[in-house]
Amino acid sequence: MGYVYISPLVKLVWAMHNRVLINPKKSKIFMNHQKRQTMYDRIKIRLNADKLPKNYDWHAVLAGVDNGCILTEGNGGYGYWRGGKVSVKEDSVMFDGSLPKCLYGHNIYSVRLSDVKSLIMQLSKDLGLPMYDADVIYVEFAHNFAVSQPPVKYLNMLIGIPKLKNNGWDSSRYFDKCGVRVKFYDKVAEVKKKKKLPKCMTIPPYLLRYELTFHSKRLKEIFKDGLTARDLWNKKSFWIIVSEWLWYYEQIDTRPGNCMDIDFSAFDGIKDFQKWTVCMLNDSMNLSSFVKDTLFRYRSNRRTKDRSRHRQIQNFIAYGMDEKSGLP
Repeated sequence: MGYVYISPLVKLVWAMHNRVLINPKKSKIFMNHQKRQTMYDRIKIRLNADKLPKNYDWHAVLAGVDNGCILTEGNGGYGYWRGGKVSVKEDSVMFDGSLPKCLYGHNIYSVRLSDVKSLIMQLSKDLGLPMYDADVIYVEFAHNFAVSQPPVKYLNMLIGIPKLKNNGWDSSRYFDKCGVRVKFYDKVAEVKKKKKLPKCMTIPPYLLRYELTFHSKRLKEIFKDGLTARDLWNKKSFWIIVSEWLWYYEQIDTRPGNCMDIDFSAFDGIKDFQKWTVCMLNDSMNLSSFVKDTLFRYRSNRRTKDRSRHRQIQNFIAYGMDEKSGLP
């Protein structure tokens, strides 16, 4: 089991919309390429002083990278290797870059485990340092799913993940916690916005990207002895990260698959829209209990009309949730 196959992972978007999402006609070439790929993207690896060779000279390393530049302080510098940033100091060397971009120039396609090894070993050779022994302090693990509808439809079905902070802007949704970020976004929209759509490449019209970022804190929790660059192509380490990737997906609360399947014509009046918004909000919480047990019970500045107003609100919620009152 050296590779991740698309078939067991397609449940991600299938569960979100309760229908077959892969478009075989428009994405056959893309999926044929993707199905035998691993899912590493951006990594940060750092070779600390205890692993640097005795004859280490950061000036020599800097001279071997593209666009080398010495810092104003004069105690280090930075340059680039295949688009990734190489930062050198007197006591450390760090590489920060996207492995797919190092290989293809973009990260729409993923890389194989053998590619990960080849890239790290070539980086080590070009820098003249054992970067394969560098500590991994950041890693992005991601996959682009070809879907049949605009990704925003699936993003709108995401409610959140317990204990993770919910963020979102433009065509993205983020869920954050110390050491971890779960991210969903429209990949095609991203590359078009950055004007980095690969030339002479056929891709599906809609790509939903699911990305999990591990920072050093979480990596230390998962891998007690730490994670080095050479571990990235180790199958055991790889599948541990895969299991984390899938576990975080399983924690996501989603709205029903048909909650967004509504046409504007369904709103004959503002009350219809109000009813629909009540239904949508109730999907993410028990709205009636929240109003009663939180808003009403712990209200400040209590007034005599509060009980009557609370009853009116509860009646409105009940009306909104009544399946016989009109909206699909």
